[in-house]
Amino acid sequence: CIRVEAIRIPSSMEKHVEAVTLCISLREYYLDIIANELGLEDDANVLISRNIGKASSETRLFFAAPQSYLLDQSFISGNGKETVHFEGSLNVRARYLSGQDIVGDAILACIGYTRKSRDLFYEDVTVRLYFRSL
Repeated sequence: CIRVEAIRIPSSMEKHVEAVTLCISLREYYLDIIANELGLEDDANVLISRNIGKASSETRLFFAAPQSYLLDQSFISGNGKETVHFEGSLNVRARYLSGQDIVGDAILACIGYTRKSRDLFYEDVTVRLYFRSL
């Protein structure tokens, strides 16, 4: 079991950002563990953000894919681009870090497979690192 420290960023502003420990075994896919931590059925429901910050190339936000979204032609802006409105509570803190709309809780973790190696790359993410990123 590989223990990786990560950060849970709740969508509710009343809840505090907290550290979580992901216990990843070599027989399980790391996204399944993250999906379980977010309360999702499997890794097919997890979206991954772009890289966050410059400290590490693999620090990303993991969050739930919206199950349903409303797309109405009346919301098409004047420049022809569609605007999508998601159901659920917007995670303002995660949105600030990633620059994209995130609905629900998010996990900030530094874990994944790099292009240069087939081994799982991971580093601990602390609450201190989270606040430095802000």
